[in-house]
Amino acid sequence: MTRILITSVGSSPGLDIARSLALDPTLTLVGGDAGPWGRRLGARVCHEVIALPRADRSPTAYLDALDRALTQQAIDVVLVSLDVEVAAVAAKVIAIDLLCVGLELEPLPLPDPGPGEPSRRRPEGAADLGARVPMLTAEGLAAELGPGTYHVNVRRGHSLVPEEAGLQIDLVNALYLPDLLDPAMPGRRGLARTQLEAIATRVSALNRCFYCSAGHAQLLAMAGGDGPAPSLADAAAGRGEAGVAHGEELLALAEALVRRRSSLDAARAQASRVLDDEQLLGAVATVAAFVLLNRVSDSSGIPLDDVARGLLAAVPDEVGLGAMPGSSR
Repeated sequence: MTRILITSVGSSPGLDIARSLALDPTLTLVGGDAGPWGRRLGARVCHEVIALPRADRSPTAYLDALDRALTQQAIDVVLVSLDVEVAAVAAKVIAIDLLCVGLELEPLPLPDPGPGEPSRRRPEGAADLGARVPMLTAEGLAAELGPGTYHVNVRRGHSLVPEEAGLQIDLVNALYLPDLLDPAMPGRRGLARTQLEAIATRVSALNRCFYCSAGHAQLLAMAGGDGPAPSLADAAAGRGEAGVAHGEELLALAEALVRRRSSLDAARAQASRVLDDEQLLGAVATVAAFVLLNRVSDSSGIPLDDVARGLLAAVPDEVGLGAMPGSSR
């Protein structure tokens, strides 16, 4: 058994890393955190937890505790939860696993480790752009990946490792929409744009991701056209005037996948009565896309995009996001 120590395990990136690795029965996960609450959270997904001081507050105490853990706990591998690449890989694995769960498929096995050492290359131009970690500008990421739409921060949250940012963009394009900020883009897989944005907004609210919930609440309002903004609360209650067809079934499925796995079979059966196979795939894929994007936003600490700052304050209430159970602004 390989023993892996995950630092700051109570943080969102740390928990994501632990959840993704917990799928491998050959690993023993040891979570380390400075606070009792973080260790309590880590105990939900790790086999063991230990006290580990915060590196930014007491580097010497942190290194001493890490050295003790390596020897006394027989640790083989240390994963620092603030490492962008580790958080990026974990976010993608969680999204793909959720897609498999939603479609009643067996989870994909984790690949065998490849040979060689990490490149540890830091892309030229990575800088403090207001996030928790360094990022590239849209122009900088284009220089790494080629032409594309990179101006939204969530596409660049993990751009300190450009290859991971590129894989994220490809995966979200496949699961959701290729141009996520174009309100004129129609729906996909038999679902209307209002249905996709209702799912995106609700999943993001459940995951406490203000960046995504605010932005997609705006897109939901715009997708409603010239009429009244679609209402999430009305859609969840099955009121037809909500502007989101089959909203009750779609939002129940999204909530079951994100928060209430015990009700997933019932929610999937209910959705299957009103959605065909392609639409059901589209709904589950959209949930997976935003589980990924929410984790990118949370782990990187990206700020709201400049273009959105002055527009978003009232929109979450306009579409009734605040009235939904579990929503937080």
